[in-house]
Amino acid sequence: MEKEEFLARHTFSDQGLDTWRRVAETLMQDPKLEPIRTAKLLGLLIERLEQKELLDMSEIDEMLIAVV
Repeated sequence: MEKEEFLARHTFSDQGLDTWRRVAETLMQDPKLEPIRTAKLLGLLIERLEQKELLDMSEIDEMLIAVV
């Protein structure tokens, strides 16, 4: 399966959804996996922001303290 076909089938890329809706629909496809998918996406986003030097580890630590 090619990337574009995979995206259309599993991430609603061919439905013209707003980005936030596409992400939400993708995460909520399977209620059992939603918490895992949401946590993974958030972790990946934070990692990307850290790599781009938009967040540093002290900010990440403060956010983790706030949620614990």
